[in-house]
Amino acid sequence: MSLSIEPKLVARDAVTRRLGYPDDTIVGFISGNFNIIHAGHLRLFKFASEVSDCVIIGLERDDNDGVTVPQALRAEALDGLEMIDMVVDIGEDLEQFLRLLNPDIIIKGKEFEDQINLEGKIAEDTGARLMFASGEYVFSATDLVNREFSANGLSLASEAYEYIQRHNLDPQALKEKLFRIADLKTLVIGDLIVDQYVFCDPIGMSQEDPTLVVTPNRRQKFVGGAGIVAAHVGGLGCKVAYSGLIGDDEAGSYAKEQLAQFGVAAELIVDETRPTTMKTRYRASGKTLLRVNELRQHDVSGVALERLKSATLDRLADFEMVIFSDFSYGCLPHDLVRDLISVGRDNNICMTADSQSSSQMGDVLKFGKMHLLTPTEREARLATQNFSDGIAYLIGELRERSHAENLVITMGADGMLINGPREGTNFVDSLPALNPNPVDVAGAGDSVLATMSSALAVDCSIWEAAFLGTLAASVQVSRAGNLPITRDDLFNMLDGLRNR
Repeated sequence: MSLSIEPKLVARDAVTRRLGYPDDTIVGFISGNFNIIHAGHLRLFKFASEVSDCVIIGLERDDNDGVTVPQALRAEALDGLEMIDMVVDIGEDLEQFLRLLNPDIIIKGKEFEDQINLEGKIAEDTGARLMFASGEYVFSATDLVNREFSANGLSLASEAYEYIQRHNLDPQALKEKLFRIADLKTLVIGDLIVDQYVFCDPIGMSQEDPTLVVTPNRRQKFVGGAGIVAAHVGGLGCKVAYSGLIGDDEAGSYAKEQLAQFGVAAELIVDETRPTTMKTRYRASGKTLLRVNELRQHDVSGVALERLKSATLDRLADFEMVIFSDFSYGCLPHDLVRDLISVGRDNNICMTADSQSSSQMGDVLKFGKMHLLTPTEREARLATQNFSDGIAYLIGELRERSHAENLVITMGADGMLINGPREGTNFVDSLPALNPNPVDVAGAGDSVLATMSSALAVDCSIWEAAFLGTLAASVQVSRAGNLPITRDDLFNMLDGLRNR
């Protein structure tokens, strides 16, 4: 890897000679500010490395519009990526630089395809190809993360430490803010799910057909969906109530009993036309083999929905925070959401939401003007119908259309991308996932939603809330099944950081 931050322009032959490449090397070029390296950039760099032999990154100078991080620090961050061969200062004239470098391929994000691009004219003149990388490209940024540091089982990549320093996060101060969550009056509304795990021993492959054969040895149930969001909030110390729907069945009775044990004041409306939604996962050797969903897709009965509406609207003003946990199973139709949001705004209630679309179709845009939205990348793309632009453009588009105060796109093993206010401007940052060896990823998003919502409600910044949410997710994925996150879980993590 070679680093060249110099005011002079770098000619193509000088670059390839310095890197030890032959004359017929295919040179790819990407330029930009690159204040914060996030998953969208990594996808772009990966694309460049696959269509060219040598990837050159051109960095804008510190006086360029939008630059917030000194060039030397930006170059240092890029220097750590194996996909990049050289980082260069493009100087004051991009056109002059490109004509001297004469790359074979110029790569830009898909969001720039319909815009006027200076690079397009240069490509025509020099015979280079101008390529736009699609945001659909599948790439796990965690392949590049160095996870050699750990504290109390928490993996801390260098990007996580940089995030902590960038936002001046103090573990002790975060602990003190978590104490303020106690007695926060919170209402969670949404679809209840009962998660059943069937732990199996593998036997082998059937001789009659290619079917995996297992034998079940243990079954265990957990409250999931909006129910576990409420339990997480209660575990953090809030006074939490929950409104949702169940069926007239054993699963509904189980959920009611468990929520009571978790200290959740649950008002569960029985819909006799639908069973309690249950998801059964068959697991063997630490892996999920199959998930079976038992549910009804038809609309919630009018009687049950009216009872739910009355139960929530009548007491909404008593709460300081409302969390919508929508799994698109019928508990939160648009009309009810509209009425709840209207009452929430009238009473200046902190409102947050997530609308999941893992195995069904949801619409996060029905939750307008939230303090926080936490969709996955897929959910964000479904909401905006944008399946091509880079994720950094996507998060800005969704925040603008949803009018959310803060927006987080969760990306599983790639962590999260955060868009929120900082020092009077819009700022985008990324935070890697902190658990490199998850046992069960189910429920990670629920823990993020619950923890970030609670933190924001007691005046944590979005950057503090995101870090606490990431800590909660790292705890959640370290075990099979949904169990409530507790304040002590987060305290232990923060103590580990203080002791490093």
